[in-house]
Amino acid sequence: MKTAIALGTFDGVHIGHKAVLQTAANSGLTSIAVAFRIPPKAYFQNEGVILTREDRKTALIKDIGIKQVEYLDFNKVKDISPEDFFDYLYKTFSPALIVCGYNYTFGKGGKGNTELLKKLCEQKEVELKVIDKVSVDEQPVSSSYIRKLLKDGKTSDAVKLLPDGFFIEEIVLHGDKRGREMSFPTFNQYYSKDMAAVKYGVYMTKAIIDGKAYFGMTNIGIRPTFPLDAPLCETNLFDFSGELYSKTIRLYLLRFIREEKKFSSLEELKTAIYNDKQQILRLLRGEK
Repeated sequence: MKTAIALGTFDGVHIGHKAVLQTAANSGLTSIAVAFRIPPKAYFQNEGVILTREDRKTALIKDIGIKQVEYLDFNKVKDISPEDFFDYLYKTFSPALIVCGYNYTFGKGGKGNTELLKKLCEQKEVELKVIDKVSVDEQPVSSSYIRKLLKDGKTSDAVKLLPDGFFIEEIVLHGDKRGREMSFPTFNQYYSKDMAAVKYGVYMTKAIIDGKAYFGMTNIGIRPTFPLDAPLCETNLFDFSGELYSKTIRLYLLRFIREEKKFSSLEELKTAIYNDKQQILRLLRGEK
């Protein structure tokens, strides 16, 4: 059985990835996306990089029309040559067509590029389609660019480039109930260290609880006024009441509001939280 394989990491499944995946899906051949479970960058950086969890990434890829998703173990292939990596793909998937992005690299140290891939495909009489960069407002869209937007607090720009937005999905923890004492009750979730790093501060957010969406505000960080050892998401929902402990909640980051800061008193903190809420409510009403 001849196949069309789409090569890439596909983290975020953004519009650039979509162009690669659609080309394979529309080829008339059995389409397979060949990717890594987590981005190779994760093995070389000291901070998280993941934009989309594996299960959600798989669903998004299949929604585009890809029939099968195969995840490679990066540790098992990171030290093989580009030529051996290509041979593995050829023997494993029997491709008649290979599709990749213009900046695709492969093999040990990422030494293989699209020029080498073209030569290797010609030797095996495999058609190669290299998809040119996809740009928004003259900016090439890439997972690295989206990560930079998130890290810089340009959250509303980043989520426009992701088909599913950007969210964390973690269990609700028991907190110290300090927010409740200030009339801003919160539910708390860890910010997973493998997810893409975001700027610490206050966000406009949306939580999905039992299939229903609730808007609110979330502080992500180490809470300098009452310090923590690891980053925490503390979310106050505007129109929800009830216990959420031990539930797994999906929390979408929608917009960055302000940087995290240390306050000199509890009253100063309460005033800042009140002002944050008023700003977010204005945004939700469509006011400037």
